[in-house]
Amino acid sequence: MKFFSYFVLFALMFVLVEQTYGNVDESEPKAEDEETKEDKKSEDKENNEIEAAPLNSNPSNQSGNNAAAQIAQMQRQMNNVLRRKAAAQRQRDNFQRKRERAQKQRIAKLRNQVNAMKKKKNGKNGRPQRKRNQVNRRG
Repeated sequence: MKFFSYFVLFALMFVLVEQTYGNVDESEPKAEDEETKEDKKSEDKENNEIEAAPLNSNPSNQSGNNAAAQIAQMQRQMNNVLRRKAAAQRQRDNFQRKRERAQKQRIAKLRNQVNAMKKKKNGKNGRPQRKRNQVNRRG
């Protein structure tokens, strides 16, 4: 179970990194001429003007917030699993304690019965009663 949770965490981190940084193509040429740089700068300015909306307006469009939400959801799920496991263990422990307590009570009941039989056989104080001497009884 621990391995599975680490695997899920690793996969989630991988997804987070991929969503944040995207696929990087290394096949792009390193040397660019001046015209393409200027074109890209003008496109970036236009894109920045278009994307001037507040950042937190729609979190589903942002990969960082989405990934953070996914991480939080995964943590909640893992906590729920651990909580259920702990509850199941407590239930097993309680059942075992209840069974042991019932067994001790049965043993005590049998011990009391045996002791009662001994007392009945031997008398009230657990020793044989002495026969009273009838010499003192004079009519």
